[in-house]
This record gives sequence, structure tokens and C-alpha cells, in this order.
Amino acid sequence: MNKIIRDVLSGWIKECHIRDGVAYDYDYGKHVVTIYTNRPGVMIGPRGITVYKYERILNKRLKYTNFVWRFSFKEIYGGVVPYVWEDK
Repeated sequence: MNKIIRDVLSGWIKECHIRDGVAYDYDYGKHVVTIYTNRPGVMIGPRGITVYKYERILNKRLKYTNFVWRFSFKEIYGGVVPYVWEDK
């Protein structure tokens, strides 16, 4: 499921031309994907058109869960520092 969410979000980010960092987290119990970005308005789109479009895409891709998934946004101020975990 994580790969499906990541694929949907990567297409969304490309469509919105966002070059800043975007992070996400999903709550399987509440069926909500929380997106952390410093530009939530760009991802939501005018009148919420873009967010509704990608909610439909996500729900089609996750049709086996029988739940309606939604997106929520948290605006972050400043920047995102990418960190890659390295096993030693």
C-alpha cells in the first residue's frame, strides 16, 4: 500500500511542479494520508479540484480496502532536510 500512495503522490507533485520537499504519513485506521509541505495551496488547487482528483485516483488504486481515503495537509515553515538512513 505504501508504494501505491508514493506513486500517486509522485504524480501529483510532478503535476504541481513542486521542487521543495514533500513528506507524507498515512493512518490506516482513519484512512487519511497527511501531506506535509510548505505549499499546500498549490497541491490543493483552485476550489480543491486537484485534491479531489487525486483522492479519486488513490481510491481507485486502493479499491481492495473498501474504505474511502482522504488527504489532509499540514503546512511546514522553513525547509525539509532530506535524510537517508544508512545501515552500518
